[in-house]
Amino acid sequence: MVVASFILLAVIAVAAASSLHLGPHGLVASGAIGVVAAVVLIVDIVFLANVASQSLSLGILLGIAVLSSAILGLGIRAVRSSKRLASASLIAKLLYSNGVALTDLTPVGTVRILGETWSAESLSGAVKAGVEVYVSEIDGLRLKVWANPELSQNIEGEKKA
Repeated sequence: MVVASFILLAVIAVAAASSLHLGPHGLVASGAIGVVAAVVLIVDIVFLANVASQSLSLGILLGIAVLSSAILGLGIRAVRSSKRLASASLIAKLLYSNGVALTDLTPVGTVRILGETWSAESLSGAVKAGVEVYVSEIDGLRLKVWANPELSQNIEGEKKA
């Protein structure tokens, strides 16, 4: 059982090290694998092993379970943090970006910004489809946009001609 404990420790170390390449989800996976494996081996030692090797193996496995729990906790924290960073960087990209109205904004409609379709609300009154818009605010999943008035007049003039 002592050998199995050290093999488990090595597997957890390799999984945690590989998570540097896989990102925070790798930490969560290696921590979860470690916790489950340690608990299984602890149950195995308590119920199936001989008494002589129980105390040493049990101590090592408890240490592995604590280490795996810590890795799991770090992974969960990293995943949560990465989601916040991703949304913050998306907001930074979207804010003050320009795009085009896909539908008439009266005042709510659909726009394409940075290659994605978004629900939008016009802050500059009704906007015709095809007019260039700029993101000035973000309210949840709805963008608040301003239309480019010069372009609006040119497009209306072209449609009339």
